[in-house]
Amino acid sequence: MDKYEFVRQLNASLKGKISERELDDIMVYYQDYIDTEIKKGRSETEVLQALGSPRLLARSIAQTEQPEYIQEAYEDTETYYEQKGKRIRVGNRMVPLWLVLVLVILGLVVILAVVFKILIALLPVILVGSAVMFVYRKLKGR
Repeated sequence: MDKYEFVRQLNASLKGKISERELDDIMVYYQDYIDTEIKKGRSETEVLQALGSPRLLARSIAQTEQPEYIQEAYEDTETYYEQKGKRIRVGNRMVPLWLVLVLVILGLVVILAVVFKILIALLPVILVGSAVMFVYRKLKGR
């Protein structure tokens, strides 16, 4: 059984036994849990074996009112839904989009400041060189 089959069976076993919102939250929780464990280096098979039968898991979830770990998952999921689409992946981390934009703009401002500082420092040399070239061309043109 793979992750998708596990989640499908869990979903089918819970449908009608808990509210749609709880069902959605539980599906997101277990998908994220499986993905996180795989990223930690465990194989998909190991993770699914540790979770056990999706039908048995569904029965346990349906019989309990609302376990503490599921409540935490609901809170995490709500935060995830609020931030979805407003975060981008940088390396292996999710970073808020506004932070990336601020850093890019700040980087551009610093680069422009350095370029203008260099130009201002070289401006006297450029002006004198231009004046000399202008006078030289005028004198040569006579």
